[in-house]
Amino acid sequence: MSESSQPSDQNTSIEGETHLIFLPGLHGSAELFEDLLAQLKLQEISFKSTLISYPTDSRQSYKNLFHWLCSELNIKEISSDTRVVIIAESFSTPLALMLADKFTEQISGLIIGGGFCASPAYSSFALLPLRPLFILTPPRSAVKHFLTGPESDDELVAKVRSAVKKVSSKTLSHRMRSILTLEESTPPAIPKTPVLVLQAEDDAVIPWKIQNQLEIHLPHAKIRWLVSPHLIFQVHPETCASHIAAFISKI
Repeated sequence: MSESSQPSDQNTSIEGETHLIFLPGLHGSAELFEDLLAQLKLQEISFKSTLISYPTDSRQSYKNLFHWLCSELNIKEISSDTRVVIIAESFSTPLALMLADKFTEQISGLIIGGGFCASPAYSSFALLPLRPLFILTPPRSAVKHFLTGPESDDELVAKVRSAVKKVSSKTLSHRMRSILTLEESTPPAIPKTPVLVLQAEDDAVIPWKIQNQLEIHLPHAKIRWLVSPHLIFQVHPETCASHIAAFISKI
């Protein structure tokens, strides 16, 4: 495992305008970034934010979502004096890498939480009928086991279940199929863009092999391991905000 999971104790002062773009997990909704955003506002960082929620139609492949993001964000129109930083959760990791590769001059940094650059499961699973798996709202026990950890409070579990429930089983299955067919060669390695990767030691969704694969794919990235389940931004928003602020101050 790479480097300490503890953020610096020193206050971080960040000059200039910063624009944070938040890309969500599999649920595709910006609502689960609420606590992280609140913690970032307590840091010595002045920023404006764009919180993305993905469309829920049939355009759920990484290629289609990438083209949608390019049109939605209009990154080239952002002032050259603005530090643009993408914060990507899990499912959005490949999309963030693709954006950073296309807009190298505009994007100053990338932050990944619980991410991957290749399918966490065998690609043959994509041939299975996935939609029935998402018809029901995930049980509380499953949310705690796979996403938020056994010690998570009822409020966080309820937020996660609510976010997933709002998305159709068809949309979720299409997104899952996009993950299952992902190959490591698909997302670019963006060697010129500073990257911070926040890894969860107790991730029950992303196997250690896939976590390690991401580190190999991004050899220049700063890696921070946290004792956390998969939803690292939601379970440890304060710690993540400290790491994010420290990273932004140095790019």
